[in-house]
Amino acid sequence: MQNLPPDQLHDQHAAVYVALLLAEANQLGGAQEYIAAAENGKIYPEEEKLLDEAKTRLAATSAAPSPAIASTPVELSPTPTASQR
Repeated sequence: MQNLPPDQLHDQHAAVYVALLLAEANQLGGAQEYIAAAENGKIYPEEEKLLDEAKTRLAATSAAPSPAIASTPVELSPTPTASQR
């Protein structure tokens, strides 16, 4: 992808695949950009299915809660404890 010029990546057919790859990599902003580019043109029915998959992945990723960060550090035991058998 990095070797292709931006105008080729924004071609509606190529944009479908770029959007899907970016959605799978959780790169939301980039995926949305290419979804919009794909929607601006006429794409094949197979590509429409892939675009729907990218949108679904994007929706699932943006709806998933981000992991909570503890405000207090967890205290670790100074020495490991052996489990008794």
